[in-house]
Amino acid sequence: MDDKEKKKRLEETAGMLRVLGHPDRLRILACLMHKKCFVNDLAEKMGLPQSTVSQHLRVMTDRGILIGERHGVKVCYKPASFLAESIARMLLSNCE
Repeated sequence: MDDKEKKKRLEETAGMLRVLGHPDRLRILACLMHKKCFVNDLAEKMGLPQSTVSQHLRVMTDRGILIGERHGVKVCYKPASFLAESIARMLLSNCE
């Protein structure tokens, strides 16, 4: 891997860490690591307004942490990569 590629990967990883620095986003990812969910299911599980959960999901999707699968008019979310799950596991290991 050349220096340019290494720098790009470091920036991507740092970006994921910034996004996951928000406790609600980390909780969302923790939920989705066990079972992919729709926005309304996550909102109910977390006790947050659906609009708040939707905003967090958009930020996490934009950063490449989550991907959404369309099911009719609904979108089901799941972790986008092994890297995202690995980072979350590491961060969450302190909370168990």
